[in-house]
Amino acid sequence: ERAKTIMADKRKADEIDDGAGPASSKVKGEPAAEEAEGEGEEEGEEKVVGVQTDDGIAFSLGNKKLLRVRTWKKMVLVDIREFYEDKNEELKPGKKGISLTLDQWGELTKAMSGIQDAIAQQEAE
Repeated sequence: ERAKTIMADKRKADEIDDGAGPASSKVKGEPAAEEAEGEGEEEGEEKVVGVQTDDGIAFSLGNKKLLRVRTWKKMVLVDIREFYEDKNEELKPGKKGISLTLDQWGELTKAMSGIQDAIAQQEAE
């Protein structure tokens, strides 16, 4: 049953993003409440919409990579993971990925400006 949900979500995510749908979902393809259309958008910025899943909210990063905000053992995690299709073409989480605690996520977001500068510097070389 979960496998059918995964494929349904994958197809729905194709319509929302670039084809790397969430691992599972109770509410197929519906934007998460926090990401409702038009809320908090800055002019000229495109709002990325997450898809509600049964274990959190998922955002496609392309090439079967997802960022999921989920809860595990009463701990909120930001999970960035690569997914694969099994022999039945069902999307499943792979071993490649990382789960960040909210403290680690906060440190990453604080460093974002410096990371953007480092990327620009590398691209200029």
